[in-house]
Amino acid sequence: MRVGVGTRKTMMVERLLNSLEGQRQFEIRMKIQIILIKLFYEKLIRRLLILKDENIDLFYLRAIKKMIVSLLQFKRDN
Repeated sequence: MRVGVGTRKTMMVERLLNSLEGQRQFEIRMKIQIILIKLFYEKLIRRLLILKDENIDLFYLRAIKKMIVSLLQFKRDN
């Protein structure tokens, strides 16, 4: 079975995290999650901007933007 580059990188990060102690490991995992969430939403926002250029109704774009903001606030609070 072939393993992709992303999988190998993930495995390396997991090994690194497993070598750390409890609280430090938790803090780093949380930082990684926040970075991944930001990257996901940046990609989503770029796609939404492309949709905007294709004359998608602004009502839908505003609704999606509100949803993204509320998700980010929820993630930050928890």
